[in-house]
Amino acid sequence: MRRISIKTVYCLIVVTLTVAAAFGQARNITRGQYFDAINAAFDKSDAVYPRRYTSSQQFFSDDSEVLSERTEEYLSASKFRKTIKKTGEGVTDTNQIVRIDNLYFCKIGTGEWKKSRTNCEPVSMMMSPQPDSERFSVEELSENGKRIFLYRMFTTRSWRKGANTGEFFVEQIVKVSEEGLSLSWKRTESKRTEGGTKGNEITQLSTGTYEFSVTGLDIVAPIK
Repeated sequence: MRRISIKTVYCLIVVTLTVAAAFGQARNITRGQYFDAINAAFDKSDAVYPRRYTSSQQFFSDDSEVLSERTEEYLSASKFRKTIKKTGEGVTDTNQIVRIDNLYFCKIGTGEWKKSRTNCEPVSMMMSPQPDSERFSVEELSENGKRIFLYRMFTTRSWRKGANTGEFFVEQIVKVSEEGLSLSWKRTESKRTEGGTKGNEITQLSTGTYEFSVTGLDIVAPIK
């Protein structure tokens, strides 16, 4: 989940940072400016080789937790390896995808490796309803002697389920380098129930990080 567009709207992303100094306060920007900036940063990061991208998603409900983790390693646009793990109720399923030029090699769960001419990665989509309100901003900071930019989005939406009402909150921050590369993101979704005693409850927490100085990657076909 890296490229964020109007089609994959309202993903909430937050970035964990250690910041040395701030140049100034965050300034408000428009929705269009926000998505233009982060989409350009994701595109630029996705054009760097070699690279490694790692991400995780945690989903929380009243009595369960599901964790999804993925690692993507690229030597080029047509030579990469992906590993996706999903853990829930004590069980972990692992999917693996390798691409070598025009061939894909896929291992879904406990199945055998299979060769394919088309991408065999399972596809999932997540959409969120239109928010009631949204705010966008950018803040320039200094980290390790270099400028970075934090692009923030915050949305709210009211909800009703039976007799219960409340609000959903989405906050998203994308960390962009002074060269225009997306470096990392972290996403949090939470909800508040009117009259509830738990306060804001986190329902989803996701993070992603790019690595560009990757050495020693060896990506080969798992079967002939």
